[in-house]
Formats: sequence, C-alpha cells, structure tokens
Amino acid sequence: MDELLADLAAGDFPMSPLADCMGCFPDIAPRLRHLLERAAAGDHLTGTEEAQFFYGLHILAAGRDGRSCRPLLRLLRRRSDELDALLGDALNETLPRILIGLFDGDARSYFDLANDQAADGAVRAGVLDTIAFLTWEGRIGREQTIHFLDRFDRERRGGTDAAAWSGWHRAVALLGLRGLAPQVEAARRDGRVTDDLDDGFWPILHQAESTPHDATRFVEAKLGYIRDLVAALEWVADNRLALRRDHAMPENNTGFSPDDVYDDFDDDFDDELDGFTDVTTLPAANPWRSVGRNAPCPCGSGKKAKKCCLASGAAA
Repeated sequence: MDELLADLAAGDFPMSPLADCMGCFPDIAPRLRHLLERAAAGDHLTGTEEAQFFYGLHILAAGRDGRSCRPLLRLLRRRSDELDALLGDALNETLPRILIGLFDGDARSYFDLANDQAADGAVRAGVLDTIAFLTWEGRIGREQTIHFLDRFDRERRGGTDAAAWSGWHRAVALLGLRGLAPQVEAARRDGRVTDDLDDGFWPILHQAESTPHDATRFVEAKLGYIRDLVAALEWVADNRLALRRDHAMPENNTGFSPDDVYDDFDDDFDDELDGFTDVTTLPAANPWRSVGRNAPCPCGSGKKAKKCCLASGAAA
C-alpha cells in the first residue's frame, strides 16, 4: 500500500496506479479515507499527500465508499481558498460525480449543504446537480426533492449566490418538474436566474417530460457514477497540457496542484520549455479555478463563464 500511494504522487498522470488502487480497493480505501478525514479537519497536507488525497477522493467515489460521505461533507464546508487548493477544477468538473459515488443514503445532509449560504458556490451547485441525479435514480424520494426545491425558492435559500440558483433551476429542468417552472420564470424576472444562466431550461425540461427514464440529459450534464477513473480525470491531463503549451508549467516545487498534473502522453514541449528559465517564478495557481462554468464570467460581459471566456479560450 505504501508503494501504491507513492505511485499516485510520483508526478506522472498515474493511469496504472489508479487501476491498481481499484484492484485492491478494500485495502487502500482506509488509507485514502484517513487522508480525507485529515483534510476535512483542516490538517496540513504535504505536496505528496495532497496528490494522494486528490486522486484518492476520486478512487473512493469510484469504489462508492459510503463511509467517506461524512468527512467529505465536512470538507466541503471549509473555506473556498482551502477547497481550491485541494480540489482545483474538480469543484466544477467532477464534484457531483464524487458526491454521487459517496452518497450514504442520507438525503437531508445533501439538502443541508445546498441550503448553506456560507458554503462555496461551486459546491452548492454541485450538490444540487447531485440531488437531481440521485432523485432521478430513485435513491432520493421524488416528493422529498420537490418539497426541498420548492422551499429553496420560496425561502430564497440561494441568497445572492448565482451558482446556487443556477444549480436549483437546472435540477428543476433535469427532473421535469413543470409545477416549479413558474417559480423558475419568476426567478428569471427578478434576476436570480439570468438568460445566460438559463442553460437550456425548457429543452431539458421537455426532454425530461417526454423521456423521463432516458439518461441522456444527465450524461450530457456529466452527472453519474465514476466508472472509468482515467476517463473521468482526462481533464486533469488536458489542463496540464494547456499550461505547458502556454509555457506556464510551475516548477517551483511549492507542492501538488490538482491542475498541474503531468501528462505522460505528451513530451513534445520538453525541449521548448528548456528555453524558458523564468517559468520557475510562476505561481502554481489558476486564477479561473474558483470560477464555476455556470457562474457569471468575471470579464463583465454578463454571460455565463462557459459561454464566454472559458469557451473562447481566453481563460486558458
């Protein structure tokens, strides 16, 4: 187990170690769960431990380790800067799939996190997506979810968090809850949901009504279980490659960053990078990591980030 954990943090994108961890999941899970519990408690993790934690969290989700649900929920209530350092773009890319995989059957705990106005916006949007999927699957009662979503609106539990309102109205659409559609329209009129945060509400709602058992809309929203770890984490390698292409690969040994995982499929830029001696001064940070795909774009255009700078590549 020590050797396998070391391989997870060896620097390369750990395809083989990920598969090996799943092959011995009952043995590795307690070690990974311990890292999660430490992170949830706010303990300092070394760079190596951060890498093990990051991949380990995805491994636990793929193994559907319900015992990890409680420490994950404690972690997700920590400050946004702490979550950003530990999870990076996973907050927007894979958090719902992690929450789905680790769900322990207690819907109330997920409702409480979605209602928590002190929680990170990306977390709240992610848990609302999760609630929608688990309700569709039948692991959360449909009437229970309808009651929750109705109160979320009527009691303005989203507060001023655009990401939370985006997640709320998307859950209504994904579940085909036409009875709540007037409330979505009211939220649009008063500015809680803007046209750029609409995310195709009506087409998705119509799809949910006409083919309620079809999983296509959830697949398109990247909601579901992690069944292939390497495929689920392809975005990590893509982010690393993008940094290398921009000559921004941090090499200052400041510790692991989940957006800076080495892509062992591509060595084309090694020689090119040799001429950039100043890359060591670049911070191991991505200023866009805390910007949710469904949040308003920071450039001030008024559009959703994924339809503005994220789509155009300006955020690379």
